Amino acid sequence: MQRVLTPLRTLFHHREFLVVLAACVVLGLSASFVTPFLSMFGTIEVGMSPAVFGAFMTVTAVSSILIATWLAHRSDTQHSRRGMLLLGAAGGMLGYLGFAFVRDPAGLVVIGSLALGVASITFAQLFAHARETLGRSGVPPGEAPLYMNLFRMFFALAWTVGPAAAAATLHLYSFRGLFLVAALLQLVFFVLWCGFFFRRRARPPPPPRPGPRPRRDPRPWRCAISCGCRGWAPGSPPSSSSSPPAPCR
Repeated sequence: MQRVLTPLRTLFHHREFLVVLAACVVLGLSASFVTPFLSMFGTIEVGMSPAVFGAFMTVTAVSSILIATWLAHRSDTQHSRRGMLLLGAAGGMLGYLGFAFVRDPAGLVVIGSLALGVASITFAQLFAHARETLGRSGVPPGEAPLYMNLFRMFFALAWTVGPAAAAATLHLYSFRGLFLVAALLQLVFFVLWCGFFFRRRARPPPPPRPGPRPRRDPRPWRCAISCGCRGWAPGSPPSSSSSPPAPCR
């Protein structure tokens, strides 16, 4: 038990880990709202035949695989994972908004293939970002799998309450309300990453302050008399062999 409680304390005391945990819960809730009722939506709400619905699921799945693979390659080579997560959340919002209002099968194929295909990148990118966060935070590499399992546990916990809440939403507000709630959850996911991870560029450090200036005697007449007395005696001209006056302090 202690082996699990210690990483949990670390997660709850680290700001970036808390955001990743919240994102896992929100993403899990969004998926649990849509996935269990998608077949009912296609066959009952839209009126697709089983064959058409099967073709719809096949096309959208293949499109999601292709788009997610291409975006993952771009994330590994050019763009940041944070940007990909924001792009995926935006795609999820647009896709679920489209499912809330569009009932044409052809339009749903386009929305599911493109918008939700982009949204499919969020799951893999979220856990890839979590692993990078563990590396930056100083977690020993041997303990990283335990922390990753805790992240997955929070994603799975969302599925314990998500389908029941989705069923109540479907009963009260129909499929339109169901997909609007899913779009709202994607918006929450988007705001989480914008609010906590989009930091401004680091400002250059301020220039060093100049050191303290040397103190000067507030009575310059004393300095003049002192320097003069060191070079010659009063009433006699200065000799050429006399040493130069010492600087005043």
